[in-house]
Amino acid sequence: PAKKREIRGWYAYDAAGASFFYGTIDLLSILVVDQAGVVAKTNWCDKEYNLTEGDPGFDECFEKFWAEDFENKGFCSGLKAFGESLGTYTECKAENGTWIADFDKEATLVRFMGFEVAHVAVYAQSVTIMLILQLITLLLFGSINDFGFYRKKNFVICNTIAGVGISVLFWGSSPEDYTFNCAMLIVIQVFLNFSGVAYNSWLPLLVRATPKVDEAIMDKSLSLDEKFLLKEKVFSNISTWGSVFGFVGGWVYLTFLFVLALATPLGNNDSLLTRVGSLCCGMFF
Repeated sequence: PAKKREIRGWYAYDAAGASFFYGTIDLLSILVVDQAGVVAKTNWCDKEYNLTEGDPGFDECFEKFWAEDFENKGFCSGLKAFGESLGTYTECKAENGTWIADFDKEATLVRFMGFEVAHVAVYAQSVTIMLILQLITLLLFGSINDFGFYRKKNFVICNTIAGVGISVLFWGSSPEDYTFNCAMLIVIQVFLNFSGVAYNSWLPLLVRATPKVDEAIMDKSLSLDEKFLLKEKVFSNISTWGSVFGFVGGWVYLTFLFVLALATPLGNNDSLLTRVGSLCCGMFF
């Protein structure tokens, strides 16, 4: 028979999953883009002005990053501070008139997975790679978690790997860590996708192993219809409570992040706040 801790673990997974997909992942997507942006700006200042961090004028160069168009070498009147807008185009002026600057040019490119990509696109590229890997792995190995004998064990293993990966993101603090963080996000979501398959396929086994259903199955005085209805009722209860715990868990986690942002010094450091939230979410798993 299923133990109470197994059912509690089932509910806890819903809460942990909600905290990741409705809170952590959104903040991490912003973090990696910001980190890649710092690398892009650093590379640009080095290439255009031969300035590196610590050199006089380096900070001023950072401020010019969004202002200069590589093709026309002019300056843009619609300058916005980095991080306030991910807009690609803005109006620029020079002696020969105005034009629309294209910031997807080399000024914003960074190395990512062996290619040169716009720094604002690193997370989108990660999602593309993740979806391709999910498709391949599910086609090749999905049946193991869907019909395999070790569904529960696979469920626990996948969640453990994902939880460790989410926690490890705490140490990806340097701007140059954007590639590492994106790679970890790919791994995390592939394993969470696997655990989702095992999660759904394990539920019927969990319901069948609950003491109430197990006793009903063994009770010869009950008809098949009565046994079926009881099993469906338990199935519905566990599934519903799982959804409730997921909803509540997501809100509790978001509230926790808001408290950290508003009532602690972490609110002044977006990167650290995001990484602390990731660490807490990983520990939840």
